[in-house]
Amino acid sequence: MTRLLTEEQRATLLRGARFALEKHFALAGSAERKVNLAIESGGVFATLRLDGELRGCIGYVRRSAELPKLIARAVVAAATGDPRFQPVQPGDVTRVRISVSVLTMPEPVDKIDRLDAIEIGRDGLIVECDGVRGLLLPEVASERSWTRDRFLAETCLKAGLPEDSWKSANTVVQRFETDRFEEV
Repeated sequence: MTRLLTEEQRATLLRGARFALEKHFALAGSAERKVNLAIESGGVFATLRLDGELRGCIGYVRRSAELPKLIARAVVAAATGDPRFQPVQPGDVTRVRISVSVLTMPEPVDKIDRLDAIEIGRDGLIVECDGVRGLLLPEVASERSWTRDRFLAETCLKAGLPEDSWKSANTVVQRFETDRFEEV
């Protein structure tokens, strides 16, 4: 795992994410504190778990917005816009745990020389071809004990592409690392 942020910055961003979620559901009881945190990143993802089960995961790649605003937007989108799940209900907000992944800038992977450079557990993947893109965070492959080839195939499937599309000359494969932190 890559460290892009200090513990204090992580805690501040998680408080801001929690505030954004509570504010969206009109549950925020305290005043929002402005956080000015300009850090270059490849984007952010917010993952929500309700009683330990995945409840939503939405992110933004290569955005230029300030990190706190981008995280707040991702948290609310994960709660309300992940098409795999029904939206989070106001009564569930206190049981939702927020995890944030700040992405490093993606870097291309040369399919001939550098596929071996993809490390399960460290790297996330982006596969782009014919105007579609699939992205999987590093923990997805670790949690499922995937091989590198399976990880590439599943990222293609996430994009709606055939699973061997990563082998095509028209497909761009990128890797990134994350600084992942979560509420306890």
